[in-house]
Amino acid sequence: MTKRGGKKPTKKTAATKPVRATDAAAEFRLNLTFGESRRPVTVLAPMTPLDLTELLPILQQFDNEVVSLAEEETARVGKPISCCAGCGACCRQLVPVAPSEARRLSALVASMDDERRATIQRRFADAVDAYERAGLLDRLATAHQLPDEQARGELGVEYFRVDVACPFLENESCGIYPDRPLACREFLVTSPAENCRDPGPDNIERVKMPAQLSETLYRFGPTGERQPAEWIPLVMSLRRAEQKADSQLPRQPGGEFVQKFLSQLSGGRRP
Repeated sequence: MTKRGGKKPTKKTAATKPVRATDAAAEFRLNLTFGESRRPVTVLAPMTPLDLTELLPILQQFDNEVVSLAEEETARVGKPISCCAGCGACCRQLVPVAPSEARRLSALVASMDDERRATIQRRFADAVDAYERAGLLDRLATAHQLPDEQARGELGVEYFRVDVACPFLENESCGIYPDRPLACREFLVTSPAENCRDPGPDNIERVKMPAQLSETLYRFGPTGERQPAEWIPLVMSLRRAEQKADSQLPRQPGGEFVQKFLSQLSGGRRP
């Protein structure tokens, strides 16, 4: 569902060892390069024990910097971002989330006041029912196992045709914008906004990213080990979290988690 072409921008990240580590925190300094745009980024991680869901805010802040660099380079080459508030077409596409993101989204819903929580839970239930009626639910549950990008793209088109909005969409804008998944942060287009109402392989031009944190997260295991990619559609997040409610995630110092993540993000090089 994406159009790709042109010269591929270069990308570079710094070494994965922390520049400075104390009993309280580890500091990682990275130099991101994308095309002709450059940006120094500092990632701070507490050395207190975290589980993978508690690591997500650190990764979200890092991803914000990565996406911002992509926007800067895109503007430099004269291709402004089309996405804007009130344009929620992409919020009807299949949004992949890592299991840790599903847990965090479930906890976010649980923290809402009673009325809003009931509204969001009903939207999730209605969305799951809609995809079940469309005969897609079983395929969506194992979508990450599809063999190639073409098969995933075909499922994505079928998903979009059902025309169900993300349960968090409010007035065509994200109702959980600061907490949105990594995949949402990384999905930007330069093609005309109206094209997103009927996306196809030739009318959507996505913005390339200096690094794909979401793809690394799908392969990032509960203790930071690399594993086969695993993700689920966002609309199945509450169901997945409920199924795993009794399982406890292991914990380790946040700085160690970040070091492992950066190592995988940079291609598995040893820190």
